[in-house]
Amino acid sequence: MSAPGVVHPAGVDVVNPASLHSRHSSWDIVRRVASHSRASSATSIERVPPSKWTPLRTVLSVLLQLFPRFHRPIRKRALLIGIAYQNRLNPDERLNGTHEDVDCLYELLINHYGFLPRDITVMKDADDVEDHLWPTEDNIRRELQALTRDCAPRDRFFFSYAGHASQKEERVKGSEIDGMDEFIVPYDASDFSGSKCILDDELRRYLVDPLKRRCRLVAVLDACHSATLLDLAHDRCIERDGWKGFVTTTVRWAWEHIAIAMGFPVPDPEASAAAQQAKREEMQDLLSQTLVPFIEKLLGPWRYCWGFCRRAVWPHEPYVLCFSACRDEQMTFEKRGFSMTKVLAKKLGKILPRLGSLTRNVRAEFTAVYEAKREKYETFLDRGVRRKHTLGIAYWILPESLRGEEAPPYMLPPPLAKLQLTSNLPRYTNLERFWI
Repeated sequence: MSAPGVVHPAGVDVVNPASLHSRHSSWDIVRRVASHSRASSATSIERVPPSKWTPLRTVLSVLLQLFPRFHRPIRKRALLIGIAYQNRLNPDERLNGTHEDVDCLYELLINHYGFLPRDITVMKDADDVEDHLWPTEDNIRRELQALTRDCAPRDRFFFSYAGHASQKEERVKGSEIDGMDEFIVPYDASDFSGSKCILDDELRRYLVDPLKRRCRLVAVLDACHSATLLDLAHDRCIERDGWKGFVTTTVRWAWEHIAIAMGFPVPDPEASAAAQQAKREEMQDLLSQTLVPFIEKLLGPWRYCWGFCRRAVWPHEPYVLCFSACRDEQMTFEKRGFSMTKVLAKKLGKILPRLGSLTRNVRAEFTAVYEAKREKYETFLDRGVRRKHTLGIAYWILPESLRGEEAPPYMLPPPLAKLQLTSNLPRYTNLERFWI
């Protein structure tokens, strides 16, 4: 019997208080009530099966607690240098578009590659720039050291230089394939002799050597003689254009397949620069004691990249790419409002371009502008020749700007310079995509 006015849900057993002292013990009553509550909750709420990713989340959470570096954010840093040399007395030594190149790369890094303004250091010889960021020798060295200071795995770095660069005879015999050391010219350098400059060996020591595993460095060097300014080992094996590129690509493809079939080991990329330098000095000492000087010439070239380097995948090694405006023996092509940096920045604005197509597109646009300027120069000369034959003696009365016999220096383009791509390791340029 239940109390009057009390309605019990259907299917619910009512416990009579009088039965508490009956033959049923209190534990039996507790069990009956608990089993009924479980049955009713199961009918109202459907159980959700556990996720298959739960064990993985547990493992990751434990790893993050044990190894804090796993969840350390990737740091990005950039150093952009543009020198116009407006303090030079010789107008031919002044550059017009270097500041624009820096501004162009600044916008590219922020808008397309996730850099923040606080991650980027800009050095220009402009009035609105603070004194400690003027591109003098001391300031440049300080910022180069700061760029890779406290480098950690997976960090990202970007370096660009737009200014003058030159060459001088190498300090260590056999260290350069062409026998010349390249260097950049700071704002406060008195001349281009290299008395107050930053050598390619020093640039490598500042930028490349401190890199840890899985770090990435991209350099853009818009200067003359800039192909090996970072002293990176591989350049010809990355080249794919022209008949030389076709030959090296074909021979290397055959060599790679033969090496795989024969089981030849892949060269170890972890050989440090110090170890390579020690081997080089040991070879030089040995060759200096020999009575056959031409042996050095036979052995020397094999210390450099000749286009047949065997490619492989090294996922844990530092990734270094350098885009240079020209080869070491060339001078870069400059035109107001047009430079290698501007063309490259426009191409890099696209999503993940392949390295091979990127270099071809930049070279094609450079060639088009160069040919247009060359035709303009030839037209200028032809006009002067026609005027000379038509006017006769009166031709010499005309101002020099209207004669057309001798074009101003800025009208005559230098030999066509090609964009050069170098790296610390052989690359699959037809497959790898650009990213910072």
